[in-house]
Amino acid sequence: RQIMPKLIINDKRLIGRENGLNLRIDEKSHKLSLGRTQELEIEYGEHNLRIFELFFMMKSRNVKINVADNEIEVDLNYNYIIFFVTLLLNLSIFLLILLKLENFLLFYILFVLLADSILMLFVGIFEIKVKE
Repeated sequence: RQIMPKLIINDKRLIGRENGLNLRIDEKSHKLSLGRTQELEIEYGEHNLRIFELFFMMKSRNVKINVADNEIEVDLNYNYIIFFVTLLLNLSIFLLILLKLENFLLFYILFVLLADSILMLFVGIFEIKVKE
């Protein structure tokens, strides 16, 4: 029997690790354990990786990997750029309140909620990086 290559997933998140995630390799879903490192057997060739929560909510961009060695390692972490952008958008709501611009507040809150949702759903809050 041929030895299957291993996909090693390093969970680099500092907080939020108590929530389980699903890793979708091509069209097959794998429940990730709560440990820092997890190994999965994977076939040789090209594969698409994506993090999901609950089975349908996309949490990361699609990452293509090419398995040519016996082992490929990826890091799973938060997308801190998205966190920073959404934090600035949400803090700007408080700035509008402090500047007493209540006329624009409702529309701006709706804009921020829409922008947060689009960023979280289409860009994702997780990042998968392939180690070289």
